[in-house]
Amino acid sequence: MRAAVLTGALVALFAHAAAARAQAAGGLAQARDLYVRAEFEAAEVAFETELAAARDATTAAEAHRYLAALASILGAPESAAAHALAAVALVPDITPPPGAPPEVGQHLVLARRATSGEPLRLRIAPAEPDLLRAALDPPVDGVVARIELVCNDAARRAHRAEGPPPSVALDSRAIVQPFRCSASGGLRSGAPLLEARYAADADGASEPPWAWIGAAAAVAAAGIVLAVVLLTSARRDGARIDDIVVDP
Repeated sequence: MRAAVLTGALVALFAHAAAARAQAAGGLAQARDLYVRAEFEAAEVAFETELAAARDATTAAEAHRYLAALASILGAPESAAAHALAAVALVPDITPPPGAPPEVGQHLVLARRATSGEPLRLRIAPAEPDLLRAALDPPVDGVVARIELVCNDAARRAHRAEGPPPSVALDSRAIVQPFRCSASGGLRSGAPLLEARYAADADGASEPPWAWIGAAAAVAAAGIVLAVVLLTSARRDGARIDDIVVDP
């Protein structure tokens, strides 16, 4: 009986993931069609709509790279550079879309230099004075909509900070050791993208660092992670756990 229930849950999970991929692909295809037909203003609106609805890093990066090209075509170089940086932060090896002006490729090259070719991460670390901060690394705009930091301490109190990127912080003096913290960052749609963990013992020392760099940028990968969650009863929700960092 339990096996049948689990099988049904897995089937529903992958069906949902497939439907989400199909919906995203359909919207992006329509936006690309407007771009190919040189209906640039309409294409820009369509890609902005897809970006706002993106549920994974791959879809968001695709929208950003086309928006970089469209901004360049429509005479907005600063916007083009910003979208290029966002695209590279999500997918470091992303390339210009077909027919993009040459400067789009230059923007992508500069973006890779600025990010050292590394994907966007969320880190939790002590900061001066007396702060515990969750911050994007690098501090890229336009990718994450909000950051949330939650710490649970030895007094069984929850300390919470939430706000726009690039960072949020808590007053560490108010947190009773030992404590554990988690931080998350989501796309504009609210879909989870980044997650981080941090812990400190009663002496104020941090636990040894450990990391899980996931590839759940695609919905299919997120579905696989969720399937593992169901099979192991782990407390995960399918978010991409991009970087778990503990600093001494």
